[in-house]
Amino acid sequence: MQGQQKVCALWFPVSWFDETQRARRLLAAWRPGASAHRFAQGDLLRFAEPFEQSCDALEGWALVRQGRTLCSAPLADAELAALPAADFHVVHGAQCLSMHFDDGQPLDPAEWLATASVALHDTFDCREALPPSVFVTPVPVQDLRAIFDGKVPPASDEHREFLRAMAQSRESDGISGSSRSQQSSSRPGHALRLVLWVLVVIAVIAGVSSTGVDAMPLWTIVLFAIGFFLARSSRAPTSWTSAGAPAQPVAAARPAGTPTGTIPPRHRPRNPRQMWRDWLARLAITSQIARLLGQRQAAYVRKMLDLFESGQLDEALRHAIPLGGDNQSLGQAFGTPGARSDLGLSSGPTYHTSINLGSDLESHLRQLYRRSFEKLDREGRIDEAVFVLAELLHARQEALDYLEKHGRFKQAAELALAWDHPAAVIVRLFCLADDWRKALAVARRDNAFATAVLQMEPKWPDPARRLRQEWAHALAQRGDWLGAIDAIWPVKEQRTLAIQWLENAQAAGGRLGARALVKRAVLLPDTMTQSADRLHELRDDPELHAEREAIAAALLELKQAEARTSGIARVIAPGLVADQAAGLGGLSRNDLQRVVSLANDPWLSADLENTALPAHQRQELSQSAAPVQGRLPDAGQLAPLDAVALDDGQFLLALGETGAVIVNRHGKVQSRFAVPADQLVIAPSRQMALAVARRDLVCRVSRLDLANRQVTDLGMAELHHFAREFDGIAWTVASGNRLRVLDTQRSLNEVLWQVGDLPGKVCDLSVNSRVEQVCLALPTAQYSLWRYSLPQRRLFVRDELVPSPISAGSTQVLAPNGGVIEAWIQVDADGAQTLAFMLNGRKQNIAWPQMVAEGDPLRVVVAGSWLLAGIGDETTTHWAAIAMGNGRVCARIDWPAPSLPQARLSESHLIVFDRQGRLWALDVATSAQTSIGLR
Repeated sequence: MQGQQKVCALWFPVSWFDETQRARRLLAAWRPGASAHRFAQGDLLRFAEPFEQSCDALEGWALVRQGRTLCSAPLADAELAALPAADFHVVHGAQCLSMHFDDGQPLDPAEWLATASVALHDTFDCREALPPSVFVTPVPVQDLRAIFDGKVPPASDEHREFLRAMAQSRESDGISGSSRSQQSSSRPGHALRLVLWVLVVIAVIAGVSSTGVDAMPLWTIVLFAIGFFLARSSRAPTSWTSAGAPAQPVAAARPAGTPTGTIPPRHRPRNPRQMWRDWLARLAITSQIARLLGQRQAAYVRKMLDLFESGQLDEALRHAIPLGGDNQSLGQAFGTPGARSDLGLSSGPTYHTSINLGSDLESHLRQLYRRSFEKLDREGRIDEAVFVLAELLHARQEALDYLEKHGRFKQAAELALAWDHPAAVIVRLFCLADDWRKALAVARRDNAFATAVLQMEPKWPDPARRLRQEWAHALAQRGDWLGAIDAIWPVKEQRTLAIQWLENAQAAGGRLGARALVKRAVLLPDTMTQSADRLHELRDDPELHAEREAIAAALLELKQAEARTSGIARVIAPGLVADQAAGLGGLSRNDLQRVVSLANDPWLSADLENTALPAHQRQELSQSAAPVQGRLPDAGQLAPLDAVALDDGQFLLALGETGAVIVNRHGKVQSRFAVPADQLVIAPSRQMALAVARRDLVCRVSRLDLANRQVTDLGMAELHHFAREFDGIAWTVASGNRLRVLDTQRSLNEVLWQVGDLPGKVCDLSVNSRVEQVCLALPTAQYSLWRYSLPQRRLFVRDELVPSPISAGSTQVLAPNGGVIEAWIQVDADGAQTLAFMLNGRKQNIAWPQMVAEGDPLRVVVAGSWLLAGIGDETTTHWAAIAMGNGRVCARIDWPAPSLPQARLSESHLIVFDRQGRLWALDVATSAQTSIGLR
């Protein structure tokens, strides 16, 4: 048949196609409801409904209906009448084959499809409501009296009423729970206090200068008293300490931006000192006001000492002035201290005014407090003894050790959490308190397993063993399989699991499998016999130079050589030398010599005698003498939406609703993951990834175990912004004015950390292994930056305003290590074009290789120390990789129009790809480039 016909079936003759070709063509032409039959002369594909199609474009011979039969060629009525009755007729040469459907063998094409490597999952029902988030990280206790089970007396009614009144006073002063800059600019009470203090100073100066301090006029004394009283009453209550010592706050304040039910952001270290206090202190000394203040403060200290000396210890502790501290002083105190309402403990850093007691008096008080602690300890009054250590002596770690010594692990753990002690200390104490849920939540949030295990193993081996197992499972979830094996191997009863992980790592192949082979040789004696075939493959296959290099690196990391590892070195050493000579190796001459020595092969040593070993020939991209000119790849068939580099020259691609695939360096698909994937999030191990698919206002997220080829559906969540990297478990996301860290082990419902009321909506997010940066759109139409240091997530920059764009056509992106990078095309007076970019006030100009028209879009991607800039015109998009450290262009590639390329950067690779199936990647460590057409 020829031309446009209503096709009812296709015929694939044996004389034209072999069995594999017939199967491939039949699958390509398959339609819903079709059926297939095999005959001795060929295969027949029959469609449920005829369809209009040009016969010249079909994979087989078209059969159309003529009367009651199907024919492969147009036959006259007389020819049809002469043929025997049949379901279809196939004209081949000068013969006509007449056959019935029932004479053929039914075929099931589903049996031809290899689905072993394809993960099939149920679709997610988007009609279901999103499940609520669960905060798994423990929340510090706000009222620390609860830690001591009621042994510390509660505050009096008068004290609570005073706090309530002061809270109302602060609200009337305009104090809100937003950012610090907003608080300081919206407090009329602060300005009022300043005016009143100025009146006090004027009154005293006028009186002293006119009559002297012993005969001050009555009006100055009255004005002094009124101003002093109003200034004191118009401010929030202030705790009193000796110089440099933190005091007990009247209430534990929740930091701004902290939602109820989750852990607050860690306290940002800052200098709280109020300069106006220092100025008034100097003025008081020069004007002799200090004599008036000193008399009242000295009277209070004498009363406190009398209480200690008379044995009224409880009352003395209420009046005691704390010592020491962490430089949290607000400055000189201009008033008299007051007694505490109870012996509660403070939470977090405390800010206070100071009294200069002098070194002798402070030393005396320190000895007095220490004797009081020893007395309380002898009497078994542990709670009061902890108060002396933590609040008066400010020896918080000693207080925790004291509670630990007396077996009060739960109280010590809650205090360590409230005081924001190192994560390993918190984890250890919660483990000893048998509160494993809180211990594991903190350990996973701050990656504090290793230090906590080392702290516990000498004295508490059983809890340490359990924590070690949890540590190993956390490493496995992050894709660090070899680290997980090292962590769990000391637990003998868990070595079966370790061996299973080891076998899984070997089965994964590539660099991971090669390093696992060395790990197996160290741990198991049968490696050389059990893995003999794999070792021979590593020795003989010239394409496995990356795996041989990975084995060499693993051998060099060993602290001492063993016979089993020497056997592996003996197998791969000749191949390593050949790789180095061919320019494929990455070892230095000294490292290669160490591997050859480890092999202890006399024949290889004889061959290399008096011969210099080949040197390392690779060069880092930032050190290249001339820019690398990228090779444009050929177009392919796959259309990636995102791409990340894996080990062994492989790439993970997001193909939208088609799913995610792993391709090798030649562009051939190695594995498929049947989950929708628009964007990818990769872990540092490159063995775990997240596939994110947009669904209107929410995202569907799947967890990909790349080593074991397994998929876990994590469900749906509202995500406006998210980090493109995660540690394998913790993933930073943002929506609205909320910033969260999700635990991705099983679902998206478990939250490790959260700030739920930022002063603006999150409009951008940048995360690497050291810094997490959030850009907020403020109600004032400005943009603010918040930065956290990782992994502890301590806020160290807040309310840093983003500068206005320098050029109207510039592009602003977040810098990986903090700040904003702005890039634009600058035209000099002579018409020359340069690419200018500004980072932290430092501007650099780079000669741009091609002229571009005004208004052409500039695209910028940054990661690590690299900036990838692309500018497109009607014919070409020009990309340049720039080292931000020295401003040099280190690589270039030109991309043809009309394709719209995308770019993805990491600290190890620069990748450019498009929807036409082209992918170009550059390894920044070796300057090696990969150009592949994705098929």
